[in-house]
Amino acid sequence: MLRSYFKFRLVSLQVIFACIFFNIQAQNLVPNPSFEDFTACPSALGQTGKATPWRNPSVGNVSSDYFNSCNLSGFSDVPANVFGSQEGRTGSGYAGVYAYIKNADSREYLHVPLMGNLLAGVKYLASMYVSLSDTSSFAVDGMGMLFTKDTATHSIGNYFSSDPTLIPQVENFAGWIPEDKNNWIRISGIFTASGGENYLTIG
Repeated sequence: MLRSYFKFRLVSLQVIFACIFFNIQAQNLVPNPSFEDFTACPSALGQTGKATPWRNPSVGNVSSDYFNSCNLSGFSDVPANVFGSQEGRTGSGYAGVYAYIKNADSREYLHVPLMGNLLAGVKYLASMYVSLSDTSSFAVDGMGMLFTKDTATHSIGNYFSSDPTLIPQVENFAGWIPEDKNNWIRISGIFTASGGENYLTIG
């Protein structure tokens, strides 16, 4: 069977929120940003929840993946795994999502509660690093970070992108396709919070 799919790996998710004031230091409000902390070593795909408190917000036959060098099976190991070979950007862990699968009604996301609510009217800097997997046949230009007040869940055929109220505050530039399979590419942006955002969803 011909498989044509796209896989992003997100490593050292340095989503750093910085108040744009001279007297306030930058503080990372994303817990476990490098996917280094885990409750157990990943032994198969679909085990994002082992990199606590990250979770898979998808319902149905879709699931984000967790990779760490503590796994010696080669299936969800770092650097070599079922999707190719990629060193962690900083450390030994990263996570991955299918951003698109040709002829399939499926998307994957990563979801995590923040370590504090965002403040209304305050500017925040959010950044993450992505790398296209070696086995990907093509890439997409729609990778983003969505900040919400409530936890997010989606099911097959019901993508966040299909809801006009769920627009990522930060995403890669339209038309720019991050298709580098060897390096980690930074996606970042500054946005003004509405206030009360307490969750991050990536995909």
